[in-house]
Amino acid sequence: MKSFLNKFLLITILSSVAILFANCKDENNPSSPPGHDSDLVGMWELEEVYVPVADSTVYPQDLGFALTADFMADGKYEITETETGSMPSVETGTWSTANGSLTLTNDSDGEKEIIPYTVNGNVGILKVNYEVQPGLTVPAEFKFMKK
Repeated sequence: MKSFLNKFLLITILSSVAILFANCKDENNPSSPPGHDSDLVGMWELEEVYVPVADSTVYPQDLGFALTADFMADGKYEITETETGSMPSVETGTWSTANGSLTLTNDSDGEKEIIPYTVNGNVGILKVNYEVQPGLTVPAEFKFMKK
């Protein structure tokens, strides 16, 4: 079960790069435009992934993985994924928020991801439903810390 969970979480993390958030605050323009939660502006780092159905928490560093998200005040984002021994992978796009949901639009293909989120101080949680296989979806919570 542990190897399945580790494999599942690695796949979830790798597959969910497009749904994760990021960016540094622009000190000259710290306010966000309408439709952008200013609490998200800044650099975020994935700390852990909780899978409620398994009542288990997995830490990215245990899998040789790191993920940062930078949400900029101008509505752009940059997500960087790094695996041990590999070159970093970077995704860019635009972001917005409404009604407790974060919308990410990928620059490369225009794909939109809508993810429920909460921010409490320096802790951000993204709630995702990951399809492990057709017809089997597992909820997971990605916990980020603001840097």
